[in-house]
Amino acid sequence: MLPGPPWLFPNPVFTLATPAFLPALGLAAVPLLARWYGGPAALTGLALLGMTVLLGVLWHVELRFLGFLIPLTSLWVAGLVVTGARLAGARRRVAARVAAVAVAIALVAPGVWAFVGMQRTFRTVPDLSPCRAALEWLAARSLPQDRVLTFDPWLAAWLTGRDAIMIPSGGGAELAAVARRYDAHWLLTWDMFSRPKTSAALDRLGGRVDGISVSREYEDARCRVRRLAW
Repeated sequence: MLPGPPWLFPNPVFTLATPAFLPALGLAAVPLLARWYGGPAALTGLALLGMTVLLGVLWHVELRFLGFLIPLTSLWVAGLVVTGARLAGARRRVAARVAAVAVAIALVAPGVWAFVGMQRTFRTVPDLSPCRAALEWLAARSLPQDRVLTFDPWLAAWLTGRDAIMIPSGGGAELAAVARRYDAHWLLTWDMFSRPKTSAALDRLGGRVDGISVSREYEDARCRVRRLAW
């Protein structure tokens, strides 16, 4: 789960049906409610500290790694509303309940609208697979127990029904090590925009690398399928 704009560019496909102010409002509620909820406040602080450290050492960072903020801050917003209603006097209790309902609608309504927009967008999304023809070729010519090394294991497994493994960073030696470890005898590659060095290295593969025979079995304008044998 991910917060919506301005955390991400305004595309409903990549936007969680949640208003962007939710994380900010929830985090602002932590110090306000800490006097009543010291334990949860401490745990929230540790979670934020741990994620800060983790994001500082990871080699690859995406905004989706912050998805834990959605349920976490939702709890704090709920705590803020409930505590405010509880602390309100008898005369203000009705107003506090009305305010709680208004906050709930403010949080839910944008989500519903974004969800509807996302469903409309999904109907117009182009094919997410850059190598559908290659995957169809591979599915028709490989055995059910075969395994495939590729840049997009999830989609490859979904479309071929074969186990798929992420291509490692590096070149032939790294590829050979992973291929042997997982007994993967197929390699599907293309010019992956997020991994240009690995793409270039694999494109230069010869007929043999680190004791593994490499034969090109399929190629179109963008994608290449190779057979790995040892």
